[in-house]
Amino acid sequence: MGIPKVMGKNGKQYIYVQEYPRFILYKDMMTGVKECFLYQELGLISETNVMEGFKLNPEKLKYIGGTNE
Repeated sequence: MGIPKVMGKNGKQYIYVQEYPRFILYKDMMTGVKECFLYQELGLISETNVMEGFKLNPEKLKYIGGTNE
């Protein structure tokens, strides 16, 4: 899916300005204020859960500092 050149979000109309590695810069058509949107906010990529499939075993936890009861 391509980057939308003109989009409506938050009740405002934005026009594409520039793309960066983590976000896209848009300019408000009415006020001229520039605003950044993440790829996830625009729905271009889905959020991934880094901790998915991670299982915590309390028996293998190591306590750093403090007391180990």
